[in-house]
Amino acid sequence: MKWYETSYANDAPIQLDEFWSEQLLKNQPDLRERVQRTVQQWNNTLRDLIRNETGLRLNIGTGGTTTAQVKVVDGISMPLADVLHHYKKHAELLLHEPLLQKTVAGLDLVS
Repeated sequence: MKWYETSYANDAPIQLDEFWSEQLLKNQPDLRERVQRTVQQWNNTLRDLIRNETGLRLNIGTGGTTTAQVKVVDGISMPLADVLHHYKKHAELLLHEPLLQKTVAGLDLVS
């Protein structure tokens, strides 16, 4: 097994439970497309920044280089699933955080 096959990034995602799936579909129906667009937009920029900061390159041993794939898959990692389990009663607040931040900014302006 290679070092990169055991990284956190390769943990198998799990299915969202029905509650969180319904909440996400209701509140952010375009979430999948937004995530995929963000990955495409920032992938090369982030790779360049990491390479420039660390000087690390992924070599295949014959002097050539290879790339690490970035895939967007449905589901969430186990650590996030564990956290979300405790916050079901706060789902509406968590999923509307940007709106609440705008509300706070508006209230600050009024006060």
